[in-house]
Amino acid sequence: MDLDSRNDPDFSRLAEAGTPRLKRILADSAQQAASRDHEFVGVEHVFLAMLADADSVPVQLLGRHVDLDAFRAELSSFLDGYNR
Repeated sequence: MDLDSRNDPDFSRLAEAGTPRLKRILADSAQQAASRDHEFVGVEHVFLAMLADADSVPVQLLGRHVDLDAFRAELSSFLDGYNR
């Protein structure tokens, strides 16, 4: 799924204006959605993409309180079970 092909033009403008990290997260979240044949990018897809960046401060902080592997697996399972 190409970010520019999204029906929401603000999403593609956000990707163009953002930092390299934001661009990567948005592209990865679009790929998360596309790989599951989802027609949208939801917060769950964005969260999975963010979790892949283990060096980010938000992920490091979350990792202090949550088992990240278990959280990632649960989130993936939820998305895999979602039907359009």
